[in-house]
Amino acid sequence: MHAQIVSELESLYRKARIFPKASFSEIYFAVGYFVGVAEKIKLGRIRKSENNTLWVELIVDGNKWENLTTAELKDELMLMMTRAIVMAGRRYKLSTAPFEEKIRELESKRRAKS
Repeated sequence: MHAQIVSELESLYRKARIFPKASFSEIYFAVGYFVGVAEKIKLGRIRKSENNTLWVELIVDGNKWENLTTAELKDELMLMMTRAIVMAGRRYKLSTAPFEEKIRELESKRRAKS
């Protein structure tokens, strides 16, 4: 699943041309898996001491995620990651159109399953 997500994100990065223009050189995602908490995306700051890495924490509710299939888990994780990239894009004035399109695609897929 990791390779699929990375491949898809790299494709979206290339379409958006984020990295040639960004003030950060990479994005580090940390997933905080908790029980009974509200899901949240925490966009951190750029850490210059760590190669200009932008840190992002995804806080997920274990109660919700433990019953998902692998495909559903991938979609939920991808949805949170693309939302975080859109947040970063807005903060640093970067193109995010491919990520916004991916969000719409994943949200419509989620609604179709409901």
